[in-house]
Amino acid sequence: MQMFKRIPYFLLGWLICISVPLSGQIIRGGEIQFDADIARFKANNDLTYLELYISVPRDGVSHQLEGDQHIANFEMGVNIFYGDSLLSQSSKQMVDRVNSLDEIDSQQLLYNIFVFSFQKGDFKIRTRVTDQNKNVGGWHEQSVSISSFPDSSLGMSDIQISTLIVSDQANHPLVKNGYRIIPYPSKLYGLELPILYFYSEIYHLSPIVAGEDSNYSMVLSVLDANGNIVKENAPVVKKRTTTSAVYVGQIQVSDLYSGVYNLKLDVTDTGTGKSVSRTKSFSVYRPVDFASRSETEVVSQQRIDNMYVAMDEAELDRQFEYCQYIVTGDDKKVYKELDLDGKREFMTEFWRRRNNNPMLTAVQYRDEYLRRVYYSNAHYSHGAREGWKSDLGRVYIKYGEPDYVDRYPYSPGMHAFEVWQYYEIEGGIEFYFVDDVGMGEMRLVHSTAIGEVQDYDWQRHLDPTGLSDINDDY
Repeated sequence: MQMFKRIPYFLLGWLICISVPLSGQIIRGGEIQFDADIARFKANNDLTYLELYISVPRDGVSHQLEGDQHIANFEMGVNIFYGDSLLSQSSKQMVDRVNSLDEIDSQQLLYNIFVFSFQKGDFKIRTRVTDQNKNVGGWHEQSVSISSFPDSSLGMSDIQISTLIVSDQANHPLVKNGYRIIPYPSKLYGLELPILYFYSEIYHLSPIVAGEDSNYSMVLSVLDANGNIVKENAPVVKKRTTTSAVYVGQIQVSDLYSGVYNLKLDVTDTGTGKSVSRTKSFSVYRPVDFASRSETEVVSQQRIDNMYVAMDEAELDRQFEYCQYIVTGDDKKVYKELDLDGKREFMTEFWRRRNNNPMLTAVQYRDEYLRRVYYSNAHYSHGAREGWKSDLGRVYIKYGEPDYVDRYPYSPGMHAFEVWQYYEIEGGIEFYFVDDVGMGEMRLVHSTAIGEVQDYDWQRHLDPTGLSDINDDY
């Protein structure tokens, strides 16, 4: 059973009330709370694939002791109606096992996916989750309109929202076009789940014609409930290689104030000048938005004090080492001369002095910085080198999650490389990393950011022989 962490299931009532699904308001009922979402993709001929995603908090179903394990037996089901007639139905038996009930909390989700194919029409979808240990359940009902995708003109699927998208070639229900996409039907993000991942398919791009434009561009934006743009990335330009394409991306949303937003994707085929767009609603909830500044600051200082008072000197030194990207030379001199109590006091005050973000308390600033350190260690470590010391880790810690990442795997005659883009820093900056040793460790070879390494001939690092004059539009 797959599962993942997320922020708590509950949400303020006003946030639920104004959140609108794809085609109609969701009606809910029953004892079990769960989330459902849909996305529509082009199939063959006049058919449309309808993917339906269901997730339930792990503590939302009961686990009964059987032998030496606690086991939940529950069913997820879908009925689809056309008018008053039952058109299709499907159900899946689910089993979840834990060794101890202490392993369960509301931040873990159990999920599944159902796939149907339909011609155009208006449908009613009824989803259900039934706890078979307790014989209780919950249900959702919503109306969905399905239109045929165009046969020859530019088109786009719905936007599928996810908590994580990774490359994967497995034959698995969650894998599409070489990506494993973890469903996230609640679409609720915040400080504990700061990155929104998304997937969309583009259909019927124009064929390449010699001597004419061969690109298409994509613009990602976030709109508030009033339709105002609160985030907008610079256009991403790609070359058309086939008449269809997949767009996979991510965007940081934890800096948005609590509320409901729309993710909007605009695609333009520059060969024909035609455009198409799609939107997808999501929500942000941050408890800090509803706490008074004084209350938050008191709790913040208490958390910092409690963190360092119990640390021994070795752990304090480790924490100070993590901060090397934001400490000054004077900080290093002072810290080196301190005893144990002095180091504790220094680290307690350090975060308040370093925090220059009026929207964050000292503890929030510290937690975000350390989160980036731990993320880097988990994702960018290589051999004996910890991830926070790598080039990828340093950039991630200093600048945060990139707005867009282009990854290019190794191919004959070219090293693997990545391009990280930040749209809102210094008017837009980029970082170019190359695995120029061929051992899987990316090295920063060029950046457009102030104070970073600059090598406008960086493409020479892509050639394993060092002889090729590689020159392409990366």
